[in-house]
Amino acid sequence: MCMFSDYQPKNKIFLLANTSWYLYNFRKTLIKKLIGNGYRVLCVAPFDDYSKKLKGFGAEFINIEYDNSNLNPLKDLLFLFKLTSFFKKHHPDIILSYTIKANIYGGLAAQFAKISFIANISGLGSLFIKKNIISKFSLLLYKISLRKADKLFFQNQYDYSLFLEKQIIKKQHAEVIPGSGIDLVKFSSNILAKRRAKFIFLFASRLLKDKGIIEAVEATNKLKQINKNVELQVLGKVWTKNPSSIKTHELNNWINSGLISYLGFTDDVRPYIENADVVILPSYREGMSRILLEASSMGKPIITTDVPGCRDVVDDIQTGFLCKARDSDDLAEKMLQIIEISNEERALMGKRGREKMVNEFDEKIVIYKYLEIINKLIA
Repeated sequence: MCMFSDYQPKNKIFLLANTSWYLYNFRKTLIKKLIGNGYRVLCVAPFDDYSKKLKGFGAEFINIEYDNSNLNPLKDLLFLFKLTSFFKKHHPDIILSYTIKANIYGGLAAQFAKISFIANISGLGSLFIKKNIISKFSLLLYKISLRKADKLFFQNQYDYSLFLEKQIIKKQHAEVIPGSGIDLVKFSSNILAKRRAKFIFLFASRLLKDKGIIEAVEATNKLKQINKNVELQVLGKVWTKNPSSIKTHELNNWINSGLISYLGFTDDVRPYIENADVVILPSYREGMSRILLEASSMGKPIITTDVPGCRDVVDDIQTGFLCKARDSDDLAEKMLQIIEISNEERALMGKRGREKMVNEFDEKIVIYKYLEIINKLIA
């Protein structure tokens, strides 16, 4: 594997995303590797609590404001103009982009500024869950913005095939990689077969309806009717700016009625995964679910939906269970099934899940792919 030790440290690489939180949590290892290989890395995103943390390990940070939930075309045009002017002024060697608006408007701005562009299609977001005029228009924007991209990375086969079918991309410029990958050392396996007073399911995600939080609560309520020793632990924020977010009063009602144990929000999910028996994510759609990768890497069985970005992580019955999306009855049935198997069988599921992560989802695969294409473009 090429380590790029011959390159000078002045090559500038921009990482563009909708939040600093995203870059810190999902691209931290890549950023460190780029810096370690002599690149000047600038993270371009709206300022939040994680912006200073990006600077803490050697990246530079540039604040660029835009509303990720905005659907006003005039505001989007203004953002495109601002982004294009910004790229022309600073002129990085390569732009790496993540998240929908960053991919679309970053791709257009890179074309206008004549800068090499690599996009990561990390899921198509809630816009594409419902097929409507907005999703069709977004696909058209993708087609225009990605037509001159130097490389397109997809996180699951379904999204890749969809873009090929709609003739949005050219096959020779795109490939599927295993999400953002997983740090197999940080998320190491500690498989324990033990019986506790309560069987703990962990839901760890943003508290959005699209993530299946309502189905998780409804399924747990059904289980509690027949098994009082079940606990649903919920770890994650209420994201009020997202139209799919649950309301604070809904969360409080679940807590007060004893349907969930709310754990708040954390930057380190490992102790919570370790404490759970099973991790669940009944999401409607993902790019490649990070929490499922983390749970499987730590040797925990998972229950998730049979949708893109979720089914890719689990081998049904072998490493966990697949359930129907938007179906709390089917989710409850799968949750009951996993309770009723033995501790040893669940431990074996977790072991197989860890092996799958080692064989298919090591983040070194993802980082190598980025370094490989960056090497070609810089050369």
